[in-house]
Amino acid sequence: MLVVFSWSLGTALMAQDAPPIWAGVFTAAQAERGRSVVEHHCAECHHEDLSGGEGPALVGPTFMLKWETLPVERLFHKIRDTMPEAGNTEVTDAQKLDTVAYILQQNGFPAGSTELTDASGALAAIRMTLRGGPSPPRSGALVQAVGCLEENPGNGWVLTRSTDPQITTRDPLTAADKQALSTASGTNTIQLISVYPGPDLARNTVVVKGLFIKTATNIRINVTSVELLHLQCGQ
Repeated sequence: MLVVFSWSLGTALMAQDAPPIWAGVFTAAQAERGRSVVEHHCAECHHEDLSGGEGPALVGPTFMLKWETLPVERLFHKIRDTMPEAGNTEVTDAQKLDTVAYILQQNGFPAGSTELTDASGALAAIRMTLRGGPSPPRSGALVQAVGCLEENPGNGWVLTRSTDPQITTRDPLTAADKQALSTASGTNTIQLISVYPGPDLARNTVVVKGLFIKTATNIRINVTSVELLHLQCGQ
């Protein structure tokens, strides 16, 4: 009895610790409808197996490198607003939501008992996260980090009290993104490359995006953008 209880408790804890997307956020029937949409409207650019052609791959490591940790809402909006490039209005928003369910299924996320829906902003709360949590970024990945922008004499600009760099996209941060990041903090000091901030950004909390560079002794970010989150670090 004790063995059974321990196994059950361990299983429950594993399920509890898994990101919400692993509880099943779409149904198998919805994903099947999405497969049909892909075959009729998406395969020409992305192939029926989603491996990519004229359009990018929507399955596998390349896809997850770009979309991991991002909300499903962002993927849905990308498809809703821009896909397919020809005849975008021929595919309804409901069909595009079914397509998102199919993409999630093909990337290994499990089906559940409730269909994926955009009601009440539900998609914003679902992030495409691996079962064991976010994987560490590899050198060359586009990342973002939040911290205090400071000038280090002799060493250029650094991000102090920084969060761990997380994989991101080039999409602009929304107001909701900034709100979610506004209380983030960490213990890292990250050297910044190719950053030329104005004096108004110094000693304020910012979110930095750029290419991740990891060496044996430190981590750096080759900066592509810097955005103000709030004034005065630590306030």
